[in-house]
Amino acid sequence: MSGARNPLAETPEFWMPGEVKSKALVEKHGLRVPTGALLSPANPDFDALGRLSFPVAMKILSPDIVHKSDGGFVALALQSVDDVRAAFEKMRLQASRIGAPVQGYLVEEMVPKGVEVVVGGVADPSFGPMIMFGLGGIYVEVFRDVSFRICPICRADAEDMINALASRPILEGARGGVAADREALVDLLLRVGGEEGILMRERAIMQELDLNPVIINDDRCVVVDARVVLKESQANAR
Repeated sequence: MSGARNPLAETPEFWMPGEVKSKALVEKHGLRVPTGALLSPANPDFDALGRLSFPVAMKILSPDIVHKSDGGFVALALQSVDDVRAAFEKMRLQASRIGAPVQGYLVEEMVPKGVEVVVGGVADPSFGPMIMFGLGGIYVEVFRDVSFRICPICRADAEDMINALASRPILEGARGGVAADREALVDLLLRVGGEEGILMRERAIMQELDLNPVIINDDRCVVVDARVVLKESQANAR
């Protein structure tokens, strides 16, 4: 991933689909997201992709397309702008055939493989913001092994959340697997659920937060997918 300003941050807010807004919000709070660019459905600026480092991934953004991978609406390891053009045209035709409205096409630098975790949050009516942590990707559905804490959490709470997982050996590199950097995990949890974390600082507007997967590679955590649900009063106001 390049160190320059993320071109995605320059997308006009009025044109930001939900996932892009969600990533902009978590990035504002110090969480790393992939460097990317948003292509318009009607007039895509392929020249903007010259600021990205290849390979890249591309996905369609549509409220009517939930399972993007199953429908062929995600393309991985694209090696050039020409590859992106070809994938764009293929997805555009597929979306047209099923009559799905398209908000845009998100192109992002590929994140190196690592340990995948999920971090979530919810505004509980009785306890306020709560944070959730577990293995991410397919493991969320397979193991259903997650831990919860009431926010704000401290470093000891973050350690306890990691230790509470029955699947913790996977995070520690069991059976020759890649071990997740422990300090990076603790820092991730504090950035989400700590005193100055996103769940506390945005508690007036945020109902739910879902970061899955977050890929830990060495000591870097990258939020690959993000979903923010605003409280009903805030959603109506916008």
